[in-house]
Amino acid sequence: MGKISAICLLCFYIIKIGLAEETITIIASNSLRPYIYEEEGEVKGTQAKILTTVFSNMSHQVKFLLMPNDRIFYEFKKEKYHASLNLPVSFFSEHGDLYPSVPVDNFQNCAISKKSKGLKIKKISDLVKFKVGGFQSASKIYPELQKIENYQEVEHQGSLAHLLIKDRIEFAISEFSVFKDLYRSQGQDPMDVECSFLVETVGRYLSFKDKKLRDRFNTYFKAYQEK
Repeated sequence: MGKISAICLLCFYIIKIGLAEETITIIASNSLRPYIYEEEGEVKGTQAKILTTVFSNMSHQVKFLLMPNDRIFYEFKKEKYHASLNLPVSFFSEHGDLYPSVPVDNFQNCAISKKSKGLKIKKISDLVKFKVGGFQSASKIYPELQKIENYQEVEHQGSLAHLLIKDRIEFAISEFSVFKDLYRSQGQDPMDVECSFLVETVGRYLSFKDKKLRDRFNTYFKAYQEK
């Protein structure tokens, strides 16, 4: 009996040690409401909910850290993070040691304007004659934006909504659902803005440093989708 108790105790400590290593740390943008955002000290949103569920099914806990886009590019190189959410595909080609998951979501990046202005464009280069604002690092993803003389980027996309409301910009480069949510949060009707030009519909991924963890996540994520 004593031997069995010792074995059980050993198993308990092994499990305890394993669980101590179970937390997966994910960094993500701090201005992607309703997908992922922090409210009253708690990380919420559709993506946060999905990822928490999938990792729970994998017997992992999740810790989200939200920060500006430019900081993500720098911080993700550090060893303490397991994955990053919503990094652009171009970032993968620049860092060959990253392993993107299957798409966990799809974003619609748009050139957004007020309907009342009646502004229409057919391509990004048409924006050159307008005042344009973009989310942080948008010009890294879409280099054509760098050719616009009256172009600025903001750290938090709430500032984009404010700039459009005050007519300080004529177009905002943003994910459409994110922008409408921020526009609403500033007391405006999101029906008053439109996606004048769909820049890109793009899959969003969870970028892993460990290929085996990525592969396990993909398996469990697909099982989640099939439920």
